[in-house]
Amino acid sequence: MTRREYVDKRDWIEYNEKLVRRGELYFSFEFLDSWSKDLAQANEGKVGRRYEFPEPFIQHLMMLHVILGSLESTQRMDQGPYCSKC
Repeated sequence: MTRREYVDKRDWIEYNEKLVRRGELYFSFEFLDSWSKDLAQANEGKVGRRYEFPEPFIQHLMMLHVILGSLESTQRMDQGPYCSKC
């Protein structure tokens, strides 16, 4: 039996671009457009200290915390239970 020569038919440029896109983190800054409107709405009729940050900003921070926290935990899993840095 003769073996056929392997022919690599992958488009390496396209493959590399897909790998880069797979690692991207999409983060929308649309909440900045309505910052003052959201803040004015939250502070309307408020008694006491005024809010400094609108709710969409806080939600984006929570999302970043979850994403970055999960990335950190996966990095710790890669290091194993006997890691000197842990």
